[in-house]
Amino acid sequence: MAPPTLTVPATTTASAPTAAPGLGSGGSPCPRTSFLAAALPADTLQALFQALVFASEKHSTQRRKDPEQTPYINHPIGVASFLVEAGVTDAVTLQAALLHDTIEDTDTSAAEIQDHFGEAVCRVVLECTDDMSLPADERKRRQVLAAATASSQAKLVKLADKLHNLQDLRRAVPVGWTADRVQAYYAWAKRVTDGCTGTSAVLEGRLQDLFDHGTFTWRGREYKCLVV
Repeated sequence: MAPPTLTVPATTTASAPTAAPGLGSGGSPCPRTSFLAAALPADTLQALFQALVFASEKHSTQRRKDPEQTPYINHPIGVASFLVEAGVTDAVTLQAALLHDTIEDTDTSAAEIQDHFGEAVCRVVLECTDDMSLPADERKRRQVLAAATASSQAKLVKLADKLHNLQDLRRAVPVGWTADRVQAYYAWAKRVTDGCTGTSAVLEGRLQDLFDHGTFTWRGREYKCLVV
């Protein structure tokens, strides 16, 4: 189905970026963004629209690793949507959700984020940014350690980020991945999100349901997402 669009105040002149057909907040088919207009005040919605346009431009050439190679922007949209569904209305947290991969995965600098969106948003984005000069295993280790001491805003983004990635893995195993790799990602994600407990009952409940009951299909066989 065609994706719903982000409704913005009538005074806005720019066009909202459109996600690819069939993509979504529940795991990537179709980021559900139309409900934001009813869920958020106009000034917060305007701030989100500005962050969405910025993130869309920065991620414009990037694709997710699923077989459909869905547009990367669907991921930050999904993360922000999960936060709104969980009752988060704080503009800083929601802007940071849309921007959380820009420094890590594009040519965006921290100074650029601060200039466009302010120090508070930049701080949360930096809390969610890996040091890409480090080996992957070290980056993952540091994510686990950093989760427990992160700000409440960063913890919210981390929870929604992991939830969206985990649901994406259930929907479609990335090209080149094995079942063992999916299960290893689930195990690592649980270690990260365990450090964010007490932040959002809604997000933590959805994650726990995935950890307890989630399954995925790889090469025609069903597997448990998390093996304990």
